[in-house]
Amino acid sequence: MINVLKNKAVISLLVACGALISCSSTALSVSEYEQRNQCLNAKVASASFISEKKITDSALVFSLQPKEPSAAALSQDDAFWFVKVAMGVRPTAGYYFKLLSEQTQIVDGRVSLTLGWQQPAPGNLSAQVITNPCIYLKIAKADYQHIAINDEQGRARFLLKTPD
Repeated sequence: MINVLKNKAVISLLVACGALISCSSTALSVSEYEQRNQCLNAKVASASFISEKKITDSALVFSLQPKEPSAAALSQDDAFWFVKVAMGVRPTAGYYFKLLSEQTQIVDGRVSLTLGWQQPAPGNLSAQVITNPCIYLKIAKADYQHIAINDEQGRARFLLKTPD
């Protein structure tokens, strides 16, 4: 009889916890849209919202013909946030970001993303060239007001408020 009561208590607790989790969090997809070694206007570490149309304008583009975004690309701004995360000026090649998970949760109106801040291993040979690494993230729009960007050690790097 005691085991039956314990089992019912455990099941009730699991159902209650599951209900709490499903009420306060929602799954959300995030993807790496583009990674660049040279981003204009990225002298210091920063994060900001950007339209998909401006992504090509914010990086060095070696072309004689300007690239016009397609109608399909422009319509993505209605369904997704595009976030530019810049590492700032770095003294060598080999620095880049790595999106550590393509799934995240909306918890209490906040989405948390984790990026790996990759750097050359000590002692490795790297090109001696100044770089401005950045990553563009594509995040589905939903019912949240903030995007928290953390590094792989769990340190908060940036907190963005979604535009109105």
